[in-house]
Amino acid sequence: MLGVEITSGYIMLFSLQPKEKSERSTIDKQAWYTWLKETLKSVVKKQELMIGPITDTQVPVLFLCKKTIEKIHFRSYAQSIIEKINSLFNREPYHADLRVGVGLPYNHAHELNKSYHEAVLAFGNCQGLRIRSFYLA
Repeated sequence: MLGVEITSGYIMLFSLQPKEKSERSTIDKQAWYTWLKETLKSVVKKQELMIGPITDTQVPVLFLCKKTIEKIHFRSYAQSIIEKINSLFNREPYHADLRVGVGLPYNHAHELNKSYHEAVLAFGNCQGLRIRSFYLA
């Protein structure tokens, strides 16, 4: 499909959360989605990725690992990606918080739905957090 050997994959679920409920309508979701796609493509160099559609304020992203070592160190790599994205996000004029949930890596395509559900659960766990903007499953 992508022309590379894939050993595993995992899901990151990105979400834009308004800082105040009244600001929900002022957030330009399409501009944020375009920014997220461009930023992910510039930040992620070691893995293939597939960016899903925006639904409400959430975007699922599938990260495909080409080497076994990437799966072993996926947590530190995922955290590094999130920190870079968050740093760049904080420079943007969005009046919102960036939230990210990360699922575990799986070796088979039919198991990727587990990673997605873990990312959703991790995202749910970070909803009330103000100190960190992400949560790993």
